[in-house]
Amino acid sequence: MSLWPPLDNRFQPVVHYANRLACRPGERFGPRLISDCQFLFVSAGTGKIQVCGQTYKASPGCLFYYGPRQPHLIEASEVNPFVLYGLHFTPQGVLEEHPPPEPPPIVPYRPGMEMENEACDSGQPFPFIQQTGMWPLVFFEAAVKEYRNRAPMAPLMLRGLFMQFIVKLSAWVRERQLPASALERHIAAIKDLLDRKAGEPYHSNWIQLSTPYSHDYMARLFRDRFGVSPHMYHTERRIGMARKLLEGTGMTVTEISERLQFQSVHYFSKWFKRSTGEQPTQYRMRMRMI
Repeated sequence: MSLWPPLDNRFQPVVHYANRLACRPGERFGPRLISDCQFLFVSAGTGKIQVCGQTYKASPGCLFYYGPRQPHLIEASEVNPFVLYGLHFTPQGVLEEHPPPEPPPIVPYRPGMEMENEACDSGQPFPFIQQTGMWPLVFFEAAVKEYRNRAPMAPLMLRGLFMQFIVKLSAWVRERQLPASALERHIAAIKDLLDRKAGEPYHSNWIQLSTPYSHDYMARLFRDRFGVSPHMYHTERRIGMARKLLEGTGMTVTEISERLQFQSVHYFSKWFKRSTGEQPTQYRMRMRMI
C-alpha cells in the first residue's frame, strides 16, 4: 500500500535534505536503506543504480525514486562519474523552523532484513526510473540553493518547490509516450480507453475486454505506471470533463449531468461536490470571476 496521500490538501511534504554531489570515479553508496523517500537525478556522467534488486544503467536525464526500506545501490562510472542531485523527503509532515543539517538515518542493507519484500512490493507512486530528460534540473538546483541557505522560511519554500515538482512530474508521467513493449502497449491502450470513456460511468470489465490479462494484474501495472488506479484515473478525467463543460459551455447543470450519463442531476451535484469541494453552480460562478 502506498504511503503517499492524495495530491490535495492532505499532501503536506517535508524536504529533509537536498544536495548536489560530483562523484569520484567508481564511488559507491550502498547497498543501503533509508527511512524516508528520495528522488535522485542524474545531471551528468554515467553509472548504475540498483533498486529492489533491479539494476539500471543511469545517464544524464534519469530520475530515480525509492522509498522507505527499499534496498538501493548507487555506483558511479570509473571513466565518467556521476553528478547527482538528491532530495530526501516525506510526503506528509510538520515543518520545522530550519531544514535539518543531514538526512534521516541511512543504514547498510543486509539481505533478508525484515520488511524488505513488503516494501518492494508496495504501491509505487512513481516508477523506480524515469527518462525525464533535463527539465527537472531547474527544480533540483533551486531546492539545493534553498536548503543550503537554511533561512527561517526555507522549509516552507522547499515545500512549495517540491509540490510544484510533484504536480509537474505526475502530469509528465501520465502524458508521456510509453515504450513500445507488448505489455506497455496494453497499458497505453487502457489509458486511451479511459480517456475516450471519460463521459461514461466506469466499468471494471473495460480492462478485461481490452487486454488478454486479468483486471487485477493490469490494474496493478497501470497504478505502477501512472500512480493511480484505472478507476481513479477515469474519475479524474470525468471530473476534468465536467469542469470544462461548466467553464466553457452554456449547458445547464442538468444537461451536463445527462451528458456525463449520471442517473440524476442530484447525484451529479453530490458527486461533483464530493470530488471538488464545490457544488457545480458554485464552481461555475467562481470560474466566471476575474
